Amino acid sequence: MYGEPARILLICPDSPQADTLRGFLEQDPNSGFNVESFDDVREAQEFLVCSRADAVLLDLGAAAPRGLALLRETLWSLSGVPLVVVAGRDYEDLAIHALHLGAQDFLSRDEVTRSLLIRALRYAIERHRIQSALHGLSLIDDLTGLYNRRGFLALAEQQFRLLRRKGSALLAFADLDDLKSINDTYGHIEGNRALMEVAQVLRECFRQSDILARFGGDEFCAWITDAQQGAMEHVRWRIAQKLEGLNARAGRRSRLSLSLGIVIVSNAQIPIEDWLARADALMYDEKRLRRGRAQNPMLLRQTRAI
Repeated sequence: MYGEPARILLICPDSPQADTLRGFLEQDPNSGFNVESFDDVREAQEFLVCSRADAVLLDLGAAAPRGLALLRETLWSLSGVPLVVVAGRDYEDLAIHALHLGAQDFLSRDEVTRSLLIRALRYAIERHRIQSALHGLSLIDDLTGLYNRRGFLALAEQQFRLLRRKGSALLAFADLDDLKSINDTYGHIEGNRALMEVAQVLRECFRQSDILARFGGDEFCAWITDAQQGAMEHVRWRIAQKLEGLNARAGRRSRLSLSLGIVIVSNAQIPIEDWLARADALMYDEKRLRRGRAQNPMLLRQTRAI
């Protein structure tokens, strides 16, 4: 985005909106974009053999039955290039799929404006640039493959600065319960396996655009971008469901549970470290409550559910 214009690959199969989207990006010669239009993904893939691209803008048209297949084909064929998806407003499920599969953003066609589209593409390019840079640095936790504390703070700070324009976010702090007991009973190999399993649970519960980290020891953190109403309850429910399924598998030696603290980050004037401290405090409140209940054998089962 610095110096020469960013090159956008616009893929609009069977969509009458191609000219509109292209016009949004090329209306102003100073907008900083060059647009290459394609009717299908294969044409775009062939273009990338000899040329570069900074982002892909995929219009799914009316999101016909092949919408999800087209999305997957695009992510597979053009991997390594940030993707922004446009589709009709009635395709919320497709939007969720897009973000989970790796798209940087999803825009409702009925709400797309020139400024919104340009901002989404610029943010997608910048997020992708930072994510790529982080993978080349010592900011990844070796055991789980999640970001470590330094990596999380570097990427979350960038998202934090966007709060004034992007609304609110969720910050979740989680602690793996009884890791010491697992290590003492079954050994550190089993303890490491438990940490890796928690990391996988978090990957399955959050979108690729969210930021996941192992802060160290048995502590994990997640930054959930563009938090919607009810997101906090949904996060807790998703994690509980995943843990329940994992613990129900035959042959397990240890049972996993997480203590979780979640805050809604809505004020960019408060330092991110303070938000982390609030989430951490809520997590420890939940852990203390679990321990208190565990003293009553009748409530033991309840303490195992997140």
